[in-house]
This record gives sequence, structure tokens and C-alpha cells, in this order.
Amino acid sequence: MNAPLRRVGVVVMILFGLLFANLNWVQVYKSNEYTANDELNHIRVQAQEYERARGNIIVDGVAVAKSRETSDTLKYERIYPFDNIYSHIVGYKPVNLGATDVEKMENQFLAGTADTFIDDRIAEMFTGKRSPGGNVLLTLSKQVQETAYKQLSDNTIGATRGAVVALDPTTGALLALASTPSFDPNKLSSHDTDNAAKTFEKLDKDPLKPLLNRAL
Repeated sequence: MNAPLRRVGVVVMILFGLLFANLNWVQVYKSNEYTANDELNHIRVQAQEYERARGNIIVDGVAVAKSRETSDTLKYERIYPFDNIYSHIVGYKPVNLGATDVEKMENQFLAGTADTFIDDRIAEMFTGKRSPGGNVLLTLSKQVQETAYKQLSDNTIGATRGAVVALDPTTGALLALASTPSFDPNKLSSHDTDNAAKTFEKLDKDPLKPLLNRAL
């Protein structure tokens, strides 16, 4: 082997040695730092999600799910003004768990990240103002839904479990979907994530299964 080839071989071996040393440095010595950075990135992404007011879910012109501004690290909190009445159809949007029902199915639209909002997002780059997500209008009848839930919850035979589904016979539109026992989604969407997790665990273990949508 001539001298130039030997020199090339030595250089390649040195480079491989440096690469091996760098991989070990990353895996052994820097792993804790990278893990901490992953956690910081998760917090940063989460904060960005809550920088924009999520759209309302509306029944007969009334918001049954909406966002309110807070003074904590997450700017907006999801709230449900009617507590248990609409929880099995609207669902809930928690901080550290997955959204459910309409909150899940229409998540991109409610969050304002759907392609529909591309013009708004471009405008934000110049104005710096965050526009809210889109509102979702349900076919539910407020009167029918609330009557169904009341009759299920306060019935004359003392039943603790039941369901009501009401459809418009002409169009097939959903007018009511109620299930009992129900649950308060506000406790699951709370920014107090420890209490939200404890509430979910309690509901999940409840023998009456309040999280189960018996109407579906």
C-alpha cells in the first residue's frame, strides 16, 4: 500500500473513532439533558395550543362548550356551562389526555388549525393577533336535550342508568342524546392536571360507568 492510501486509511479510522465517541457522548452523558429538553418542548407546545381561544360548541345559539381566559401559564381554559347535561355528546378537552366526542371529532376546526383557517394564520404572521378557532353548530334541540336529561335523572322509578335518543323523523338530524349516570366535564378539563387525572380515574372505576355513553 502506498503512502497516500495509508494516510487516507488512517484519516478514515480517526473519523470513525470520533463518530463512535460522539455517539457514546450523546447516549451516555447527554441523555438527561435531552430528556429534560423533551419535557420543556412538550410544555412549550402545550402552551402554544392554549394561546388561542378554542371555538364554541353551540346548541340553539347557546354555547355548551367555550373557552375562558385565565391568569395561569395556559392562557385559555375549556369550560362547560351546563355541567353534566351535554357531556356524552360534546365530550371534553383535557390538558394531558385525549379529547372525546365532538371535541375530538371537530378538534382541528375548534382549535383553528384546519385548512379552512389558512388566511387567518397568514394574517396573524403580520398582525401578531391570534384569532379564535371556529364554532361548531350542533343539530341538538336545547329543550329536547335538557328535558331528556332531566327525565332520566329524576325519574319516577328510581332508575340510575338509562339513555334517550331523539331524531328528527324528516331529516334524521339528532335532537337529543342523553345518557345517565353522567359526569361533569369541567373537572376533566381543569388546568389542575393532578385533580383532573384523579377525577378521571375515579369515574373510570365507578361501577355505574358514568363515562359510558349508553345512548350510542
